Order: sequence, then C-alpha cells, then structure tokens
Amino acid sequence: MEHSQAIATIEEILNARTSSYRRFERDVLLSLGALESFLVDFLIIKNNDTDAVVNYVGYKRDLSEELANQGALDTFGIPNLYLFRLPDDEIKSRLNAFIDNGFN
Repeated sequence: MEHSQAIATIEEILNARTSSYRRFERDVLLSLGALESFLVDFLIIKNNDTDAVVNYVGYKRDLSEELANQGALDTFGIPNLYLFRLPDDEIKSRLNAFIDNGFN
C-alpha cells in the first residue's frame, strides 16, 4: 500500500474515534533524550495526557531504522503501533484494536 493511502486510512480512523483521545499531531519530530530524535507519522495525546505513536512503514522506509525507532519508544515506555507494509484492512483492524486497548 502507498504511504499516502495508509496515512489517509489511519487519519480517517483517528478522526472517527475522537472520544478515545484528546488530540493528535501529524509528522512530529519526536525527541527521546539528547541523541534520539526521529519523525513519527502520528503523535497521539491520550485523555490522561500521556502519548502514543502510530507509524506506517512502507516500502520506501528503512526497516532496520524504523525497528530501532520502535525499540527506542519501547525503552522509554511510549505505547506505539508500527504498521509494517500492511494492506488497508489489516491497518484498520490493528489500529482499532490499539485504540480499543487504550492505545497500549
């Protein structure tokens, strides 16, 4: 799936589920510590003022770099959903499950 199509699907679901979080921001440069910073597709600010990240990793992104970014988020305890090269129906299923689970 094209990155832009996946992003549109994710944004559509987030817009439909607005009661599940406070707000979201697109294309955020996230900084974790002094040396860790990378771009995330969606930074979600949850109702309890904690954050979650949703990223789509398509064919044009470096898989090893994105896995390292996901590991950094895990290390810092930031809930995240990385969607690696998935079709539309799988994106919908996994994102809805992530939201239903409180973005955890």
